Formats: sequence, structure tokens, C-alpha cells
Amino acid sequence: MELKKIDTAVVFIDPQNDVLSEDGANWDAVGASVTENRTVENMERIFEVAKADG
Repeated sequence: MELKKIDTAVVFIDPQNDVLSEDGANWDAVGASVTENRTVENMERIFEVAKADG
């Protein structure tokens, strides 16, 4: 697959503190998954790579 910057985007739709934060209201339900999958760290990594790559 060939990706072209002109027609490629990174889109995150409304990441919520209630889901992604240990202090969030939904942490008890989803915290194990967020932690196990390193969701926050992976989101940060995607943002960093996208920004660095223009």
C-alpha cells in the first residue's frame, strides 16, 4: 500500500479522560484494556510520528 501525504490524515475522535485516565469515571470498566494495550502511549506515538512526518 502506498500512502501519500496529500490524501492521508490521522484522525482521533474525541478521546475522553473518562476512558483514558485512571481518575476517569469509566476507568473501572476499561482501564485494564487501556493499560494492556498501551492506548495512551500509542496515541502519543502516533501524534509524534504524524507531526514529525508533516
